[in-house]
Amino acid sequence: MEQTNFNSFKSNNKKEFKFLKLTGLNFPSNLKFVLICKKNRYKFLIGIFFVLLTICFFCFTITKSLKNLANHRRETYHSSCEIQEPRKLEGASTCVNGGLVRTFENKTGEKKSGNNKKIIKKWPVPYTKNITSGFGKRGNKNHKGIDISCKGISGKRIVSIDDGIVIFSGVSKGFGNNILILHDSGVYSRYGHCNMLKVKKNERVNAGDTIATVGNSGDSTGFHLHFELKIKGKNVNPLNFI
Repeated sequence: MEQTNFNSFKSNNKKEFKFLKLTGLNFPSNLKFVLICKKNRYKFLIGIFFVLLTICFFCFTITKSLKNLANHRRETYHSSCEIQEPRKLEGASTCVNGGLVRTFENKTGEKKSGNNKKIIKKWPVPYTKNITSGFGKRGNKNHKGIDISCKGISGKRIVSIDDGIVIFSGVSKGFGNNILILHDSGVYSRYGHCNMLKVKKNERVNAGDTIATVGNSGDSTGFHLHFELKIKGKNVNPLNFI
């Protein structure tokens, strides 16, 4: 009887027979299992598909959560910028923020001279005057400008500090989306890590005109504006020209 079943199975189910032979499964004890798999193979394949789909969804969720966590940490770095009590630092310059005076260390040792012209006619970020990183030495590098940031600064408008011509509006290495303006006074100002750029090259701007919005592009650790001032080819501390 067993031999008859075997011959019948072999002739009608050649593929299943080869499967049993290759895997070393015994006949006929595993015949029922193989026939069930054959009968329900589509359900089996659908089951595998949904298992793989679940794994992919799980991996996607984990990746998205890690990305959101990284973005939150970057934003927190520049968001934790509450105004501190004024403190006297040697060779320091000051910046007024909401009626309070915050003191910043002039790390270059450069003293603010009474002869310095008021170049910054309009503060580049009307939303806040809070500075998270000053001009001068920062770690092993020299910070060629100042970083302006505070909680909720993302997407806030950036304005031109004075009248001038836009000589660059685009993407640069490190600065990300940035704008470079040559002012009528001969001074250059750069606005780095922007989100949206509102002006184009060769466009004429006036003091206070919106030129971009605050972003996190380029080599940035959070939403902020990197603002530089260059006079006669040399980067200077913007706080000395307010």
